[in-house]
Amino acid sequence: MNYLNRFKQISDEAAEALQGLVSDMINKNTTNILEVGTYAGQATLRLAAAASKSESVRVISIDENHDSFSPTAEESLKASNLFNTSVEFGELDRRFEENIVKANIIYIDRFHNKIDEKMELIKK
Repeated sequence: MNYLNRFKQISDEAAEALQGLVSDMINKNTTNILEVGTYAGQATLRLAAAASKSESVRVISIDENHDSFSPTAEESLKASNLFNTSVEFGELDRRFEENIVKANIIYIDRFHNKIDEKMELIKK
């Protein structure tokens, strides 16, 4: 796996644990993993690697800022030959509401001050 950016939001050990956890959660009914908060793509890369164990599982990664990091998440995904991911940018609340219904697994790395509100939306 080729994470090209120097920025690490979580440790390598935590990223590996995330990949293992999500990989274990994927089953025959899993279609999409929603990642909220792409940043430079460290977790995105791990989620995509976990999803690659099934041809039908895709990662939908959403964030507000597209040009904050270089190299980008897309560049790391391409360098790792992981093409099971869409990275979408724009108004995060709207993107979240549009994509929440498509996801079986949700990794929230944004909305730290709104997590209770977002959990209520997920429950619905």
